[in-house]
Amino acid sequence: MKNISIYDFDKNTHIYKNGRSSLYICLESILKNYNAKQILLPVVICDEIIPVIKKFNIEIVFYNLTDNLEIDFDKLEEKLENKKSILLAVNFFGLKNNWKKINDLKNVYDIVTIEDSAHCHVSENEHADFSFFSLRKIYPLLSGSMLKINNSKYNRPFTYRTSLPKIEEVSYFLRNYIRLKATYSKIKNKNTAIFNSKDIFIDCFSKYLIKGVLKDDKKYQEIRLNNYNYWLNYLPEKELTPIFKNINDRDFYPYVYPCIASSRDYSEKWIRWGIEKNITVMSWPKFPSIIHEDMLTDAHKNILCFPVNQQMSVAEFLKYE
Repeated sequence: MKNISIYDFDKNTHIYKNGRSSLYICLESILKNYNAKQILLPVVICDEIIPVIKKFNIEIVFYNLTDNLEIDFDKLEEKLENKKSILLAVNFFGLKNNWKKINDLKNVYDIVTIEDSAHCHVSENEHADFSFFSLRKIYPLLSGSMLKINNSKYNRPFTYRTSLPKIEEVSYFLRNYIRLKATYSKIKNKNTAIFNSKDIFIDCFSKYLIKGVLKDDKKYQEIRLNNYNYWLNYLPEKELTPIFKNINDRDFYPYVYPCIASSRDYSEKWIRWGIEKNITVMSWPKFPSIIHEDMLTDAHKNILCFPVNQQMSVAEFLKYE
């Protein structure tokens, strides 16, 4: 991967506070040039994305996914007919979506595409008009998101502005480390249903850390893959079915080890196990309240995530249990 300097950011590569901030800039840029009537979101999505979109006058429409989080393209295509649309597609948990099919649709319908890579490491293989990454989800930073504008039609000037770090940003950063210490309780990242479009700038410390942490990208990937494969072999597959069974993507850089619990009770059992072991096991996501319940499958409601962070070796951590 190309080394990225703080001086490389320009009209088509921007740095902001978090993924929501980058999404806000995406939508602002698109709607100044393109009169979209709807934005299409996958039915499996975090609720905190909704307040960002509600800053704009655009209809929110959800599209169906399979249990393995693949797009149901037949049903998606029905929602694209006769409407100018923005299509947001997510690269779930670090695995790339089917961008060939998505771009085939783009060639037929009047759409602008956004690639949500908040679960991914920074790469140079973008597939949409806009791509954004949530840097702090992968790298040891307090805040940070990278936005890449891949369609020159939407290029805009970028001024690299910063802010002072917030308490919640420090807490989010520390949780990657203190979860390994039994003397600390688990820190939760408290998300709110509010989005402040004025508070979109990376903190002043993370701005200068970015260049250094991206140099260690390959090392981080190796540790994360080792942790991912450990969970794959450690957890009972019958009750915790892996979402991605056969991964052939060389660029795969896991955000977590995602699986589907056989029931909500079984999911809660593993969350309690994680608390006892000081390992953050979490259900995901918190669904937006505006999603129609019948679009969600039991699998969607029982997604469970096990950590693969580079700050820990799962094998070493569990060796003496």
